[in-house]
Order: sequence, then C-alpha cells, then structure tokens
Amino acid sequence: MTSDLKRAQRSTGLSTPLCVDVWSYNFVNGRTRDGRTMGMLTLIDGYTRKCLALRVARRLNSYDLIETLADVMLAHAVPEHIRSDNGPESVAEKVRNWLSAVGAKTMYIEPGSLWENGYCESFNGKFRDECLNGEIFYSLKEAQLVIEKWRVHYNDMSALIVGL
Repeated sequence: MTSDLKRAQRSTGLSTPLCVDVWSYNFVNGRTRDGRTMGMLTLIDGYTRKCLALRVARRLNSYDLIETLADVMLAHAVPEHIRSDNGPESVAEKVRNWLSAVGAKTMYIEPGSLWENGYCESFNGKFRDECLNGEIFYSLKEAQLVIEKWRVHYNDMSALIVGL
C-alpha cells in the first residue's frame, strides 16, 4: 500500500481508503410475479454516482460479474479500484485474479460494514424504493427492459443534480 493510501486510510478511519477512481458493485435480489428469483448486479461510479451497469438475470456468478466489468471497462477505461464485499471465496478469488490482470486493485469492505460501500448501498436503496417496490415483473425480459429504462433515468437525474 502506498503512503498516500495509508494516510487516507488513517485520516478517514476506514479500513479501505477513499479514492476518486473507485467503482463499487453489489447484488440485489428480487422476484418475478411467478415467484422465481432474479439477481441484479449494480455497478456504481463512486465519483459521478452514476450506475454504470445494472445486470438482471435469474442467477449471477463470477463470470457474469467479470463480463459486466469488462464491458463497462471497454466503454469507460479501467478504474484504479473496485470496492465490494468479499463474497464467496470462489467468486472473490476469480474476480480478484481477473482484476489484477487488468490492472485494477480490489478494496474489500469489512464484513458488516455496509457504510464502507455507502454509495452503492444508497443506490441499492433508491433502486429498490423507486423501481423494484413499484413494479410487478411478469417475465425476466420485462424486468430487464424496465430496470434498464429506470437506470438511464436515474443517471439522467443524477447528472442534473450533481452537475456532471
């Protein structure tokens, strides 16, 4: 860890330092009307607060996460850091190895310390309140379309508020 990162870590009291070029990801669960589960991967830019990706599928695994990150990195460049919880060891190891290969560093939050991933947790709350709780999805495809439309709207509103 560089001295600047150590200094930032000490000054904030967080186990992970604050950086400008940080993306955060997390997972949200939901259901379609027939009771079948769907997983949603949210990827947030910590500087602009924009949702870079919101992937919806019946199941998400490490390959889905890596594919989503790769797609967004092709469009936006590789961030300096990726913040997340550690997740299942098999997923964490695959993702950590891939991120290392592309030149991004990992910043894992401490278990039970959701505030260390605050922008992502805040986004997930808005996503649930403004989209998921107000919709009944009859199919996975409908959920994907409605959620992507909501993501675009959210980013448009965030740009107006933040001025980016």
